[in-house]
Amino acid sequence: MKNFNIAIIALSLALTSCSPNKPVKNVILLIGDGMGPGQISLLQQFIKSSKIYKSDNGFDKISKLGHVGFSDTAPYGKLVVDSACSATQLATGKPALNEFIGLDHKGNPVPTVLEKAKERGLMTGLVSDTRLTHATPASFAAHVHNRWEEDKIAMELVASNTDVLFSGGAHRFYPKGTQFNMKGFQIKSKRSDDGNPIKIAQENNYQIIHTKNDLNNINPNKVLGLFTNGSYPSSIWFHQNQNNEERTIPNLLEMTKSALTILNNKNNKKGFFLMVEAGQIDWAGHANDAGTMLHEMITINEVLNYLIEFVQNNQDTLLIVTADHETGSFGLGYNLHEVPTPQGLDAKFFKDKKYTVNYNYGATNVLDTLYQQKESFNSLISDFLKLDTKEQTPENFKNAVNNISQIKITHTDAKQILKKTKNIYHNPEKASYSKKYWATRMEYSAYYPQEVNNISA
Repeated sequence: MKNFNIAIIALSLALTSCSPNKPVKNVILLIGDGMGPGQISLLQQFIKSSKIYKSDNGFDKISKLGHVGFSDTAPYGKLVVDSACSATQLATGKPALNEFIGLDHKGNPVPTVLEKAKERGLMTGLVSDTRLTHATPASFAAHVHNRWEEDKIAMELVASNTDVLFSGGAHRFYPKGTQFNMKGFQIKSKRSDDGNPIKIAQENNYQIIHTKNDLNNINPNKVLGLFTNGSYPSSIWFHQNQNNEERTIPNLLEMTKSALTILNNKNNKKGFFLMVEAGQIDWAGHANDAGTMLHEMITINEVLNYLIEFVQNNQDTLLIVTADHETGSFGLGYNLHEVPTPQGLDAKFFKDKKYTVNYNYGATNVLDTLYQQKESFNSLISDFLKLDTKEQTPENFKNAVNNISQIKITHTDAKQILKKTKNIYHNPEKASYSKKYWATRMEYSAYYPQEVNNISA
């Protein structure tokens, strides 16, 4: 996989139980950030072949019950899109530029579908398993020059009067220097100013909640749920801690159910608009982390299955499922690693022959192997870099990887992964490439078997 977002075509699906003569009252938009056909195929093949996991395939279900189409989310005048631009285009219906939030391609603020719903008296909600000021949720209720202006985004979100705001990222909602323990996690502000979105939210009659248990004690008015100080944990963490009674962070399905309980209350006569983002499919793609990606797809599938049931029980609701772009050019391919040995077949046609193939086309049990990964690569690397420099050795890295993955690496592999090279794009003012040295890029020759890929000098 390559580390970029490609946004040529995103698969879109829609489902409503409305009769032709009954108008839609409620709209739910489910976005798989970074989710393309390859990611959906990964989920499909896993559910079909897994010996250790059983579930309905929500994508298969909605494609049979609803309608399937395609959406082009390429940015204005460019080929590759980021989440801010793509979400802005989904939210406004207008062409935009990369890293814009709520602005058209000329840089002008444009009303979003959430804001238009609010104007018509509908209740509204935003739910994400990233952080609330991240690009996708921000694009539905904020208008700023760049997606990284998260301090300003936080201020605009609480001023938007969106009825339900559920995600992580509390560190952008408390003034600079704020630090204290709050119901199971530490609040440590990351703001660069004295802005106080929490205070503004309280003045705007928001109930502020911070834990999973708080979801059971919500008043009928507006609610701001910030369940982590920074970004959300990966779906691997949630799947491992699903039944942990000490878990304080609600997962995406729990947040979605709670949001719908609030928005779909009997006193809401005009309906609602709800955007739900499964946002870490994208992060797994950036990290080239197929195991975590599988778990993120399981998460969106759990939410999708619930939403399909919700629509079937609430026949005035339209459910739209789409992606903003695809991340990582993810796919399943053949290779030269461990090519199967010739084997006999019972068919008479193979009486004098053995079944022989030139490549390893991938065994289905590999997907169960991916599913058994115990930690995301992002989390593993973050923990490794916290070690004392003397402890950041190839042997320790090899052990760390092999402890969390069923796919093992060698000491030589670890040494190669940790090898540094000069960053020719170094810019101290840009966080993404501020380091003078970064990891040496590698290619895997087993995946390039064709002669055209192996031209020698």
